[in-house]
Amino acid sequence: YDTASAYDTSTGRFTVPSGQGGKYFVKAVCRRANWSANRTITEIRINGSATNMLLEEYPGTVASYGSAPCSGILNVSAGDYISVYASAKTDTYVDKQEHYLQLVVRT
Repeated sequence: YDTASAYDTSTGRFTVPSGQGGKYFVKAVCRRANWSANRTITEIRINGSATNMLLEEYPGTVASYGSAPCSGILNVSAGDYISVYASAKTDTYVDKQEHYLQLVVRT
């Protein structure tokens, strides 16, 4: 449960509460729903900057369903925020938008 109200549903960001910095297990998923992108990327970011937690999937050019999960352990400080970036790309079109975290657990 989010007892510290650290997750903001309007932004999709989890902000590390005061005094609760440390290691967090984070999982995010970008779900495809019948689109024909030939590349899907899911990335977990700290304060809007890239981390080494990235999944890039190449499902082909056929319209398909599926997901691109990404997870790992982040070392964060109080006040840092964790967010998810996802994009889908075809040869002529790029769709980029913020997506929501699926799970954040302090370890």
